[in-house]
Amino acid sequence: MNGINFIKPVPPHREREVRLWSWFTIIGSSSALGIIAIYTGMQWSLYRSLFQETILLKQKLSSFDTVLEQQRTQTEEQEQLQKKMDSLAKYKTSPKNPVSALSSLRAITGNGLQAVTVSKHRFELHVICQNAQHATICLQKLLQDMRIRTVKLTSLQANQKQVIAIFKGEIAPQ
Repeated sequence: MNGINFIKPVPPHREREVRLWSWFTIIGSSSALGIIAIYTGMQWSLYRSLFQETILLKQKLSSFDTVLEQQRTQTEEQEQLQKKMDSLAKYKTSPKNPVSALSSLRAITGNGLQAVTVSKHRFELHVICQNAQHATICLQKLLQDMRIRTVKLTSLQANQKQVIAIFKGEIAPQ
């Protein structure tokens, strides 16, 4: 081949190499693009199926949140009730519980008990009695009780045909 306008033509063996290189490049690029397209398509189809599955699961589990919230509130309420029951049981069995002392005072005085004031270790009773002898009998019964440490008859007040006896004393610690 002769050069035209100072351009050197490509020799035939080079021309063949360039043609092979072009075909390999085109085939390699197109196969790489095809593989990328197939892989992307598979990923896209997987994404779509997972997205639809999540939508279905969210619809199925939408009521689950309300059930969990309801269960959580019920467990909290149960814990609060258990704490209250524990504190009541503790108070009932505690040695500083005045219930036993109050019940014994009520048993001793009977229906004549008008008012009771109880502090930690002290008490004050207002008892309606028929006469002064009944007040002394009530005082003796209070002195015989094991739950009561000391008792004093502090005053007698006349009220119509009855007498109001006021007793003050100390409750024995249990």
